[in-house]
Amino acid sequence: MHKIKKYMMVGLASVLVTSSIAPMATAAAKTKPINWTLAADLVTLDPSLANDITSGQIITQTGQALYRYSADGKPELADAKKVKVAKDGLTWTFTLKSGLKWSDGTPVEASDYVYAWRRTLDPKNASTVDAIAYNIVNAAKVKTGEITDLTKLGIEAPDAKTLVVHLTSPIPMLPSVITAMGFYPQNEAFAKKVGTKFGTAAQYTCSNGPFILKDWNGSSTSFKLVKNPQYIDAKKVKTKTINFQTVVESNAVYNLYKAGKADFVKLDADQVKQEQKSKAYHQIKTARTNYLTIAQRNKTLKNVKLHQALQYAINKKVLANKILSGSAIPSTTFTPSGLIKDPNTGKDFSVAAKTAYTKYSPAKAKAAWKQAKKELGIKKLHLQLLTDNDDINKKVGQYIQSQLQDTLPGFTIEMKSQPKAARIKKMLAYDYDLIVSGWAGTTTDPTSFIGVFQTGEAMNFADWSNQQFDADLKAAQTTDVLKPKVRMQKLIAAEKLLQKDAPVITLYYESTPALIRTNIKGLQINQTGATFDFTTAVKK
Repeated sequence: MHKIKKYMMVGLASVLVTSSIAPMATAAAKTKPINWTLAADLVTLDPSLANDITSGQIITQTGQALYRYSADGKPELADAKKVKVAKDGLTWTFTLKSGLKWSDGTPVEASDYVYAWRRTLDPKNASTVDAIAYNIVNAAKVKTGEITDLTKLGIEAPDAKTLVVHLTSPIPMLPSVITAMGFYPQNEAFAKKVGTKFGTAAQYTCSNGPFILKDWNGSSTSFKLVKNPQYIDAKKVKTKTINFQTVVESNAVYNLYKAGKADFVKLDADQVKQEQKSKAYHQIKTARTNYLTIAQRNKTLKNVKLHQALQYAINKKVLANKILSGSAIPSTTFTPSGLIKDPNTGKDFSVAAKTAYTKYSPAKAKAAWKQAKKELGIKKLHLQLLTDNDDINKKVGQYIQSQLQDTLPGFTIEMKSQPKAARIKKMLAYDYDLIVSGWAGTTTDPTSFIGVFQTGEAMNFADWSNQQFDADLKAAQTTDVLKPKVRMQKLIAAEKLLQKDAPVITLYYESTPALIRTNIKGLQINQTGATFDFTTAVKK
């Protein structure tokens, strides 16, 4: 029995985070392969290292955690058959299901979870989910290097079927948190056998989820997922093969769809106009914010007035409505709209935490730029803007370039577009001036978004640090975690500080226009985490 106490849900004013293309009818004896397209290459199959959309999408199909999102948007028990929560909310004891197996036939054990969580929280792996796991005993000290012994983390496996998690403070949203791929189990024996090759190619992966990856050599632009016969819920999986192909150029992938060679295609602005009335058309809202990061490791770029000048100079409404053809929502906060409400006012978080700093104002941009030049002792500034090389990101980059150069006298930008894997490598090395990227949270809570900008966080690529911001986030995650109104005030204050200092400039909340063939049934679409879950998908 799932024994989560009612107080553990306090403050979780969340919304539906998944949907389904259509209810799945009784599966036919034979199903057709599904042919899917990707806008960027697969980078890694290591759950502790993945920090891009494509990797997260594939890992979600090959792996599974204690919980998995259901079709109604709620985390439901997956590898775990039951959980017992202590009265004080500080100890969670999970009992694993019987019969769990890896794709190589060996049993999935609680020790595989301990091994995986330790890898994920190890600072050398720069995981994207460690920011939301600080309430695990000693996690924060491990992150800062104060503790180097990973066995001190508050996770243990007293036996093969039992996993115990010890917390410093209750985490009401823990079930959602640990759906993230960083909390998937990892086959310890297999991982140690393949060593540093783990997750670098299909042969160096081991699955406990619905599918097994095939034909990926680490750089392949096409590969496939096949049904995992060892999966604990294999009966749910109706499709035997899903073929994936990376196609960056929008017209090329659109032509594949039109030729019947692809079942899914993201649309660019021109294609949206042509296809909006199609029965296959979908506007997929994801909990993802696209933004511009300013590298703080460059002393010149630490200047707050410069940040504000760039922020005021970008007209987000034009970007969303004209450049992206209405397929995006102009952003006011880093935490996307429609996820959670302020219990103090009933307003959406994106409204409650909005400030004038994110509002387009050429006059304020020019004034802030003038002050920045004075403070920096410069008359002009030339920077490089890095984007992905797909059509949409190129257009976004070109728009930003023109906005900033037209508004700020003496400010020039060289735009450079690279394949996503190369862009991520540059980002991880902090080798850039300005960079366009995006962030998708794993829960509907603001900490899943603004939490990445705490001092020293692996995904804080701006390398920004603000003591008050850190203090507000820490209070929201610890002392005020069960005080929803006070907690939300701290989160709103932190969001506003991020807008004022503007080390990152939010551009838009992503909403993906796409075509999905009408004969694809049972496809689960998630608002948080991986966009698609193919577990129950079938092509009629």
